[in-house]
Amino acid sequence: MTLAVNIAQIGSNNTTFRNRIINGAMVISQRGTSFTPGANAGVFTLDRWEYNAFSTTGAYSVAQSSTVPNGNFTYSSLLTVTATVAPSGADYYFYQTKIEGYNIADLGWGTADAKAATVSFWARSSVTGTYSFHLINLGINLSYVATFTIASANTWQYVTLTIPGPTTGTFNTTNGVGIYAGIDLGQGSSRQTTANTWSSGASFYCGTSSNVQWINNSGATFYITGVQLEAGSTASPFEYRSYGTELALCQRYFLKTNPDNASRCGGMWGSMYTTNSGHITGSLPVAMRVAPTAVRGGTNDTFYVSNISATSAGTFSNFSSTTMAIDVETVGMSGGGIGYPVQYNGQLSLSSEL
Repeated sequence: MTLAVNIAQIGSNNTTFRNRIINGAMVISQRGTSFTPGANAGVFTLDRWEYNAFSTTGAYSVAQSSTVPNGNFTYSSLLTVTATVAPSGADYYFYQTKIEGYNIADLGWGTADAKAATVSFWARSSVTGTYSFHLINLGINLSYVATFTIASANTWQYVTLTIPGPTTGTFNTTNGVGIYAGIDLGQGSSRQTTANTWSSGASFYCGTSSNVQWINNSGATFYITGVQLEAGSTASPFEYRSYGTELALCQRYFLKTNPDNASRCGGMWGSMYTTNSGHITGSLPVAMRVAPTAVRGGTNDTFYVSNISATSAGTFSNFSSTTMAIDVETVGMSGGGIGYPVQYNGQLSLSSEL
């Protein structure tokens, strides 16, 4: 089966930016390198990759791993079962990425001109059997489940799947979710459908009745890397992009200011308008998808008031943002004066995730 996803405004015959998956080689991981989300749905791990476990039991961990196929890659995602469960009903477990609508618009999915697409990747698991790669539309009511087989345990294998372009269904072509795409790890009967066909329903499907229930195997592992989604019916070699390019693509959805956590390097400067309050602003390295939200943190989560050459406590009273800049109003600082320069030393996690 074949999966295709094309960057909007770039034709399907283009030789650059063929791969619509961002961070398919698992190189970028701004949030950390290991994650134990537990029984929660929708937790981001390595950049652009999301942990999903919809059940009160059953869970897996995620880590950035240096175990890779044939030295062709530097990193993979390692998934490890931490709590087993036999999925039932509408339960689902999968590892997925969301592709922005702008990046699949040229596929024409949901129209009479829908193009076929191809997905390819390297996979390795301690549990053999039938697995699936799924695609789900914006309305979460049209799904394609493409199956593949892990024939040998703990052995890397290359998978290619061809997906026909759907001529029906709703697919976003702007800055919202265009496609949900992921690897199934276990599912209840309500999430099972016929393989290799677009299936409609009140909700989504992610597996088949023949799928192995990986999540029900204690300590089971699954590795994946080199994930590529491109237009056409043939898989091409993985498209390597420079580290800087891949990082910038990831930062459209999530970035950390002051990524090295260095003191006095917060990248946000301003001035005090009272003896204990100020405004600080910062520009962003890339245009984010939408105006981001912020979580404050870092090892130097303080303000530096330059006239006293010392850090100062303080709180955010207001936060505002655009896709290119952020502004913070601060209160509760000490030792300053009107007009004195002030800097935020800490780290903001900015998110405009799909």
